[in-house]
Amino acid sequence: MEMYRRISKGDYNCPNWISPEARRLLSKMLDPNPKTRVSVSAIMDNPWFRKGLDTEPLKAMAEPLESAPVTADDICKASGAGDQCTWAKLDKSKLNHLNAFDIISLSPGFDLSGLFSDNSNIIKDEVQFTSMQPASTIISKLEDVAKQLQLKITKKDGGLLRLERPEDYRNEPLSIHAEIFEFTSVFHLVELKKYGGDTLEFNKLLEEDIRPALRDIIWAWRGDQRTQERLP
Repeated sequence: MEMYRRISKGDYNCPNWISPEARRLLSKMLDPNPKTRVSVSAIMDNPWFRKGLDTEPLKAMAEPLESAPVTADDICKASGAGDQCTWAKLDKSKLNHLNAFDIISLSPGFDLSGLFSDNSNIIKDEVQFTSMQPASTIISKLEDVAKQLQLKITKKDGGLLRLERPEDYRNEPLSIHAEIFEFTSVFHLVELKKYGGDTLEFNKLLEEDIRPALRDIIWAWRGDQRTQERLP
């Protein structure tokens, strides 16, 4: 919590080797008041920032392209791969990106649920885990889990997967949404949420089948003491 207090106050220390010009710019960038914080355009115009800056790449980025960009659909059509490209296209699709404020909000220090209930035995209808694997690996692993559990898996936009089990003579219908959020290209947050069916059945499936099957790609389960112990 001390770190959050210092962030809110704009309290920080600069190494001695940082120049006075850079320190002045940093103080404007780290201003906790968004109304007086320096804008991106002002940073771009700052003399220290522009010192030695090659503006040619910036000009090239601003120029319109003569041809349309190649999409995953174009590659699949050209290669004739058909359905084999389905999961590759999902990896190339635009995932929901998370920033530093999202990371802070995931901190256990901001989880107030412990004030109102005992989380040790609570039955949950959603769980989250982090993974240091690329999205394609996570997607492939979720596909393997779906096949193993005989769940129908479909993809939607934004890194969202839907795993469904139809009703039969043995089981109630169950629907699970798996959504992938990107911190970086090799660090993701995955949210598994029960969207339909029995919550107890979802938790049973999670503990007995999904957790063991995903152990190779999981860095930590959020709020789980079993994995919190090895976090720095």
